[in-house]
Amino acid sequence: MSDYKPTEHNGLNKDGTPDKRVGTGEFAYGKVDPHIAGMEGAKAAARGSSSSSDGSSSGGAGGSGGDL
Repeated sequence: MSDYKPTEHNGLNKDGTPDKRVGTGEFAYGKVDPHIAGMEGAKAAARGSSSSSDGSSSGGAGGSGGDL
């Protein structure tokens, strides 16, 4: 095994091609705006927490163990 580390050579392999395993330092490789992704995630979390109040969440009183 060689001791060549692409992270110590600006993310390049020995032959000069980019090593795809090395991160770009950008969120989602620059394909997604982190601010928009955060807003969408917050909206999804808010929808998830409000819809779980209908009693269908796990851990409720409808489980087994009441007739021991």
